[in-house]
Amino acid sequence: MIPINKFKENKKLEECTVNEINILSNIDAHANIIKYFDMLKTSNNFYFIYEYCNGGTLESLLAKQGKLSEPNTLLIFKQLLEAFQILNKYNIMHRDMKPDNIFFHNGIIKLGDFGFCKNLNSADEMTKTMLGSPIYMAPEVLKGEIYSNKADIWSLGVVLYEMIFGMCPFQSNSIANLIEVLNNKDLQFPGQVSTFIKTLISRMLTKDPIRRISWM
Repeated sequence: MIPINKFKENKKLEECTVNEINILSNIDAHANIIKYFDMLKTSNNFYFIYEYCNGGTLESLLAKQGKLSEPNTLLIFKQLLEAFQILNKYNIMHRDMKPDNIFFHNGIIKLGDFGFCKNLNSADEMTKTMLGSPIYMAPEVLKGEIYSNKADIWSLGVVLYEMIFGMCPFQSNSIANLIEVLNNKDLQFPGQVSTFIKTLISRMLTKDPIRRISWM
């Protein structure tokens, strides 16, 4: 539920809400993408009806458990890749990938919060708007550079790292300091992890987007 006057006061909220509805209404339904059903309007409020998720978010799970086992992490990661396959089919960037936007329903992962999504004309198109949560943003996004859908790969890599180690790989209390950390700190692995996971994370968290692994 969103009060109508909130839309009048906050145009960005209106833009993000309309964008999310448009995205979810025009892509294939998929088990790993949260479903939008309808919008109802009363004299004072808008009511947006989405698929109910009974298992909370990945953020809440990590808050309880700290980190996840490698097998459980890979189960979640595989389902997130399934969701991104649909987005890539339509040349859509999510741009706000983080544990708080990953939901559980009966053990199934649901990717949500599509307000910051952007439709690209092609998989090679670039954009420049800085959106999302800084700690999950790719270096090129934080620096205000032009970026592609490889920025989502970085964000997903940060989520993968966080599931395994219980923390994000690069942290700071401001965007300026975070950029400095990214410029001066190498990726580190603070615990035992399989060669497969280490290689995958390293390729997803390659700072140079040209050298970063791609979706295809």
